Amino acid sequence: LSKFTDLRFLIAGPIENNSINLNGLDDNIEYLGFVKPEKLGEVLVSGTILLNLSKRDGFGVVNIEAAAHGVPVIAYDIVGIRDSVSHGNSGVLIPEEYIVDIQYITSEVMSLYNNDKIFKDLQLSSFYFAKQNFNELVVMNNLIRLICNDWEY
Repeated sequence: LSKFTDLRFLIAGPIENNSINLNGLDDNIEYLGFVKPEKLGEVLVSGTILLNLSKRDGFGVVNIEAAAHGVPVIAYDIVGIRDSVSHGNSGVLIPEEYIVDIQYITSEVMSLYNNDKIFKDLQLSSFYFAKQNFNELVVMNNLIRLICNDWEY
């Protein structure tokens, strides 16, 4: 990471164990803490990639919010998250065996950061992924089917 000193990291929300080590890029980190829902869109569009490295998440609404803003997501391929990130469409899912493997995660970030075509394609497909799968009509229809016990697993 040290050769990419032009990267800037905005960190929102709680930090587990209060430990983030970016190997010499501490000046490039801004800790935002809790971000109010009405300010989240502003934070998302100020970023290039949402790096969601939560090891446990019920669903990952922030991933859908990022996608709706055309911001690709890099996240772990875990239960809950994989429902809100479509690998290759709205972002990149990191296989479970690479959880906390900083070299693997860094390579995924840098492959997006360094490949403008793939990045721009993901920006556009992220937006369409959110629009197609999580618009109000789709969500309401799925909720009704779930309530009526007509859900297909």
